[in-house]
Amino acid sequence: MCAAATELRQQPPTLPAPFWDHFDIRAAAEARHMGKLIAAYRRHPHHGRAIAQDTMAAWAGLTQAQISRLERGRPERHLDRLAFWADLLHMPPALRWFDIPSPTPSLGRPDGDQPHDPTDPNGPTNNHHQIDSQPDTPIFDSIEVIERRRSRAIATNIDEVVLTHIEAEICHIVAVYEQHSPLELAPRIRNLRARALSLLEERQLPRQRERLYAAAARLSGVHGVIAMDVGRFTVASHYGAEAFAFAEAIRQPDVQAWVRAGQSLIAYYSGKYDDALAFARDGLARSPYGPQAVRLAINGQARALARLGDSRGVDVAVEHGLAALPSADSTVSPSLSLDTYCEARGAANAATAYLLLGRHAEAKAHAHHSLAAFDRAELHGPRALSRLDLATAELQRPARDVDLEYACANAVEALTLTADHAFESVTLRASEFLATAKQWSGHAAVRQVTGLLEQRSPRAVSAIPSTP
Repeated sequence: MCAAATELRQQPPTLPAPFWDHFDIRAAAEARHMGKLIAAYRRHPHHGRAIAQDTMAAWAGLTQAQISRLERGRPERHLDRLAFWADLLHMPPALRWFDIPSPTPSLGRPDGDQPHDPTDPNGPTNNHHQIDSQPDTPIFDSIEVIERRRSRAIATNIDEVVLTHIEAEICHIVAVYEQHSPLELAPRIRNLRARALSLLEERQLPRQRERLYAAAARLSGVHGVIAMDVGRFTVASHYGAEAFAFAEAIRQPDVQAWVRAGQSLIAYYSGKYDDALAFARDGLARSPYGPQAVRLAINGQARALARLGDSRGVDVAVEHGLAALPSADSTVSPSLSLDTYCEARGAANAATAYLLLGRHAEAKAHAHHSLAAFDRAELHGPRALSRLDLATAELQRPARDVDLEYACANAVEALTLTADHAFESVTLRASEFLATAKQWSGHAAVRQVTGLLEQRSPRAVSAIPSTP
């Protein structure tokens, strides 16, 4: 057994302050149930794998059965037993709902030399302080204690103006994401996340902490997409996992669904289509009618299902996504929108899904619909992707009907539009266009597209497959 595992077996680990802010731990403390708090401690995501009851028993000098009974039974009411567990687990003072009238016994057994089962609420009470039964226990706190507790309950290290500023900055980054090179925004995101996490090291009101966790989830989620857009897929997936950890801590379904949509996107462009589908489905399960429903259904599910060859699944996902669209609105939503996807985004993603299935007529219809909106909004990334979809759909027609000049003109425009912002998604889509155009590789128009892509990414040209 490694040293770390041996140490964990012998004593509780040293834990960071945010550990105690987990929802389940705070809920157990508010319920004044030490057993439930112990269970929440064991299962905390911080550990990676839940700590076993027999490990907890070894720390306390008890049996696994006693730990199980403590977690499932009535709340412990003996003060010295509560103090024993608080000291053993190094609980912060703010979570200790009980007053400790005297030093606790030495570790090993909660009542020193008297052998009894400390998990039994009906156990012997001689020489024990009990919260509401001993006559010498004070009935009321002093005014000073009450006021000190009240002041601590409302203490915070953050001004609402600062918190609102962080949230507004995130909304601005999401809104302008496609108007800047991904790497331009990365330092700003890192600084904002560092600010949010440094604040979390101190004390805020519960509602403020939830907003800070949500902000951290959004920032790590955007950072992951930036890493994906420059081809750093492994880093991107880790940012996605970090974002979901923040979202999971506050259990806000819409935030969880937004993060899952980003993880699905990263997995899709990493070539992990089963993972992309799983992330999208989990996001929909957490918030089936929330603002991310359209994005998860079409951008997530439909495109992954198309890659996996499930034509019927694509139809169902697209139908579900389009049905969830809001009333007709010509406004184009951001690609990482915190709100509902717009009709143009839904149509663009549907076009890609149908293109992957070889259903070029449906792909062109959706791409034309989305491209008009993207052109009006002057969003270079979406304009490039839709033009590449139109170009590839043209090549999927019977060879005698293909307008090669039209197809290549769209591909050239797509690469020209994004020459200053080399989105990895555009590079990959252009590679797929050239793979489809393989039979015309000697044509001047195709060679022009190849030259532009080679200037952008020699690796992409050398890796072009023989089939799309």
